[in-house]
Amino acid sequence: MSLLCPGRRMRVVFDKQIALEQGLAAAMADVGAAKADLYPSLSLGDPARIDSSMPTGTSVPWSFGPAPTIPLFDGGSRQAARSAIAEIEAALMRVDGARRRIGDASSAARFPAAGPCKGTRKSPVMWRSACLFVALLAGASPAFAAETSNGQQQEEAAALTVAVVKPTQRQWPETVPATGWLKPWHEAIIASEIGGLRITDVLADVGSVVSKGQPLVRLAQETVLADLRKEEASLESAKADLAKAKANADRARKVLGSGALSDEKVTEYLIAEQTAAASLDSAQATLDGQKIKVNQTTIAAVDDGLITSRSAQLGAVVSSGTELFRLIRQQRVEWQAEVSARYLPRIKEGLGVVIFGPGDRRIEGTVRLVGPTVSTDTGRAIVYVTLPAEAHPPVGIYATGQIQLQTTSALTVPETSLVFRDGINYLFTVGKDRRALRVRVETGRRNDGEVEIISGLEPSADVVKSGGAFLSDKTLVRVEGEAP
Repeated sequence: MSLLCPGRRMRVVFDKQIALEQGLAAAMADVGAAKADLYPSLSLGDPARIDSSMPTGTSVPWSFGPAPTIPLFDGGSRQAARSAIAEIEAALMRVDGARRRIGDASSAARFPAAGPCKGTRKSPVMWRSACLFVALLAGASPAFAAETSNGQQQEEAAALTVAVVKPTQRQWPETVPATGWLKPWHEAIIASEIGGLRITDVLADVGSVVSKGQPLVRLAQETVLADLRKEEASLESAKADLAKAKANADRARKVLGSGALSDEKVTEYLIAEQTAAASLDSAQATLDGQKIKVNQTTIAAVDDGLITSRSAQLGAVVSSGTELFRLIRQQRVEWQAEVSARYLPRIKEGLGVVIFGPGDRRIEGTVRLVGPTVSTDTGRAIVYVTLPAEAHPPVGIYATGQIQLQTTSALTVPETSLVFRDGINYLFTVGKDRRALRVRVETGRRNDGEVEIISGLEPSADVVKSGGAFLSDKTLVRVEGEAP
C-alpha cells in the first residue's frame, strides 16, 4: 500500500468532504421538494375544451383561472420523501466520518512517520506549503476551541453586579445584653405651701426648661397683703406699749428705796416693761410670718430642670400641698437596666454602656450603681446607668443596650451582607470563577453597622457586600470595578 504525503492526503480528504457536502445539499433540496409535493397546491392555467362542433369551426370554448391540485394519489411521492430523509441521514454520517479523517490527517501531518512522499523532493515548495497549511490548521484548532468556549460563557450572562469586601478583624468588648426603662435621675415635685388662694398666673408648661428660683405660678395676694398690713400695725402698737412700760419702769427705779412707791408697785412697773418687750417680739415674728405667706403666693422652681408634668390651672383655688408641677432635676436621665443575675459578679461601677435609643441612636453611659437585690419574680437585678446631660433622651422609653466587659478580637462583615432565610444566616462569597457561593454562618456581636461572624467564613474570602437576597447558590456574577 502506497503512502501519501500529508499535503496530498489533506487534499484528497478535503475533496471527499466537499463532494459529500454537495451531495448532502442536493439531498436536502430533494427532501424539500418531496415535502412540498405532499401538500395541496394552487396553480394558474388556461384549461381549453373542444366540443363535438369543433370540426365545423362553429365554436371553440375556452377558460382561464386557478386550478387546485390535491395529492390524494401521490404515485409514491411520500415514499420518495422517506427515502430522501434516509439518504440525508446517511450523508450526515459520511460527513461526520470525513471530519474525523481530517482530524487524523492533521495529526499525521504534524507527526509524519515516513518523511516526505515520493515526488515531493522534486517539489520542495509544495512540501513546505503543505506543512505550513497543516501547522496553521493545527494552531487554529485551539483558537477555534477557545472561541467556542468563550461563546458558551457569553451565553450565560452575569445575574448581578456586586461589590465585594474582605472580612475585618476588630477589637470589640464582650457585652452583657440588657433592657430597661429610661427614667429621671431625680424627680422634683413643686406644690403650693399656702392654701385657700386662687391661681392668677401660670408661667410655665410641660417641656419648659427652668432654672432654680424661676417663678412658675402666682397666687392672689389681696388677702395676705391685708393680713400683712394688720401685722405691721400690731407691731407698731407693741412698740408703743413697750415705750410706755419702759418709761414707768425707769421712774420706778429712780424712786426705789425712797418710800415714794411701794416695793409692790415698783415690781409691777418692771414686769410691765418686760411684758411689753415680749409682745413686741411676738408682733415682729407674726409680721415676718405674714411676709413669708406673701412670698409663698409666688411659686418658684426648686432646682434647674425640665418640666414633665403640669396640673396647675388658671383660676383654681389651691390647698396646701397641692402638686402643681413635676420636673426632672438638672435634666439628667438614667437607664435602669435589667440584667440576669448570673452577670452580676462581672458588672462593676464605672463600666461603659451603650444604649440604642429611638431611631437607632447610640447613647454612651456609665454604670452608676448596681442594685443590691434581685427580683424573686424575674431573677433579674437593676443596674443604674448614668447618661450624659447633653443627651436628653426622652423619658419613659423601653430601650435595649449592652454593658461592655473585656475586649476581644472579632471577625466582622457589614450587616448588609447577611441573608436571613428560614431562620438561618447566610453569606455569599465570590470565587475565582466569579460564581456566588452561599455559606452558612453563625453570628455574634453587632456594632456600628457590622456583625461578628463566629464560624463558617474564611478570613480571606470575598464577601458580597449587599444584594445577597437576589442571588442563589453558584450564580454567575460580575464584580464591581472589574473589566467585563
